[in-house]
Amino acid sequence: MKLKSLLPLLLIHALVSSFLWGDLRTPAVIGSNMVLQQNHRNPIWGWGNPGETVRVSIGEQMHQAKADEKGYWKVTLNPMKASSSPMVMTIRGSTDLKYDNVLVGEVWLCSGQSNMGWALGNSDDADLEIMTAHYPNLRLISVPQVGTQEAQINFNGQWDATTPEIAKNFSAVGYLFGRRLHLALGVPVGLIDNAWGGSACEAWIPRDRLNRLGVAKPY
Repeated sequence: MKLKSLLPLLLIHALVSSFLWGDLRTPAVIGSNMVLQQNHRNPIWGWGNPGETVRVSIGEQMHQAKADEKGYWKVTLNPMKASSSPMVMTIRGSTDLKYDNVLVGEVWLCSGQSNMGWALGNSDDADLEIMTAHYPNLRLISVPQVGTQEAQINFNGQWDATTPEIAKNFSAVGYLFGRRLHLALGVPVGLIDNAWGGSACEAWIPRDRLNRLGVAKPY
């Protein structure tokens, strides 16, 4: 085979290898501005080079793990009390990652259909709610609506502190719940918006689980 013909294959191989075994990385739900669940052991995971040692540090904690043959690694943080004092998480391996402004408090998943997915900006008389949405310790992240037949290990998104522009596009029910919780408990709150209007419940269940249920096989 001529070198000219090999070049596209080599390029594809390099791109695939860089994704599977490339630089140290974590899923979008782990990053700057995130909130960790108080009083629980929080998992921190990601991917890197097979066999490499990964060290995760935050506050006075340091944990390490060895990436498996597919490059996957995971550590579990010790429980922490709620804190509004920003912390830095560093992850070191083949490359270094640094996540700033990490808080500890309450983390909630906002999932469902259109009632949950309806944005604050589309709600009636929401102008005042949007204008006053300045809560630096209420953190929001949204999962994009991307259809797929396979379970996904990551998505495109990032944690943001609440501002009018961020709140406007977030779930209205989720935002109002999170704001009330934040003010009532006096601790940081993180909300994950993963709602899709009109979605069937079967779409949220892994295929291998559905295959075990006779009544679910037609779906």
